[in-house]
Amino acid sequence: MRRVQLGSAPAIAGQLGEDEVAVALTLGELSMLVGAIRETLEAVEPWEFQTRLGWERGDLRALQSQVRGLLLAERQARADGGE
Repeated sequence: MRRVQLGSAPAIAGQLGEDEVAVALTLGELSMLVGAIRETLEAVEPWEFQTRLGWERGDLRALQSQVRGLLLAERQARADGGE
């Protein structure tokens, strides 16, 4: 997961790897995603995580960290006057 510069669809597509997709979210939606991941980590028991979600708990923790980092970086960029 990474932040890409905004631009036209072809410009964004040129920045993506073969297995990447671009998704546009508001800061509120990104914050909601962080909360949903947190709640999932708290609600699903460790022994049933793989069975119910198809992911290891550590995978979701890593995703949570990446999404949270992206959210914080975007908030900081906006506070600094960036895009």
